[in-house]
This record gives sequence, structure tokens and C-alpha cells, in this order.
Amino acid sequence: MLTALRIADFAILESAELALGPGLTAITGETGAGKSILIDALAVVLGGRAGERAIRHGCDTAEIEAQFDDVRDPGVLQLLADAGIAADDGTVVLRRVLSRTGRARCQVNGRLVTVQQLRAIAAPLCDLSSQHAQHRLLDRATHLDLLDRFGGHVELRRRHMELHEGWRRATTELAALQQQQAAQADRLDY
Repeated sequence: MLTALRIADFAILESAELALGPGLTAITGETGAGKSILIDALAVVLGGRAGERAIRHGCDTAEIEAQFDDVRDPGVLQLLADAGIAADDGTVVLRRVLSRTGRARCQVNGRLVTVQQLRAIAAPLCDLSSQHAQHRLLDRATHLDLLDRFGGHVELRRRHMELHEGWRRATTELAALQQQQAAQADRLDY
């Protein structure tokens, strides 16, 4: 769950901090209130593209941080473990620093990562939905995961996948043994 967003020198914002509570968060307001800047900054820290124009005029860098608490997604936890990143308390802090030189730095829990790693870790943590852009809801590959997470069956699905893989290996091995036995019978018959 996204609990905090901190932005510095991004677009026209000098600095902004947003603390979020549990449940659905809807960012609303009049035209020109800065909703798009918040959404754009969140998209950047999640691994989205950002050019030099995203950095505030007169500044050399822009910095965005997003904190996610109570992270339990097994896929995210596995990606963190594979990258050697600790998340023992379930907190994940994403940080992205944009530079006018074109070099950006990405960090997860204080550890440097590539943009691709940042995207992979961030994807299950936050789903940005704006008008006509409910991307993950339209992606058929995410439907089963969304349904299992909603029903609390992620562990059951993981166990089912393990058992199914074991069954497939056993079936392949049985077919190989049967083929070997048939070849042996043919040799004996010959």
C-alpha cells in the first residue's frame, strides 16, 4: 500500500509531500491544481519515462520517493531477495533521481537498481488508473493474479503450480521410460 510520496524539483513543484491512508485514494481537484504532476511523478518513480523537461527550471536534479508499507506480494519479495534487497518489515521505498545530464539513479530500499529492476518491483505495488487508462485491468495476463490476491489465494495458487509442475515432470519421465521399454522390447524381439 502506498503510504507516502515525496517530490522535489519535479515539473513546477519545488517540494511536496503526500501522506496516504489505507484504502482507495482518489486525487481530485480543479483544473490546474497539480493532479497531473502528482500522477506523473508517481509514474516516474514506478519506472516510467521522464525527460529533462521533468526537472524544475533552474535545478540540476529532480527527486521522487514513494513508500509502500505492508508489502506481501510473493513476486515482489522474490525480486527483492534476488537483488539482495532487504524488506524484512514489509516496507519498500522506491527512489528515483533525474539529472539534466540524462543519467538517472534508481534505488529500492537504499540499494541501487536498474530501471528495469525498479519497474519489475514496482509493477505489482501500484496500479495507476486515470481516465481511459486502466492498463492492468485490461491486461489479460494480470486477471488471474488480481482475482487470487482479492480472494486471498496466492499461496494456494503457488502450491497448485508446484504440484502441477511435479505432475508434468512425472508424466514426461513416464513417457520416456515407456519409450525406453518399447525400444528394449523391439531389440529383444529382433
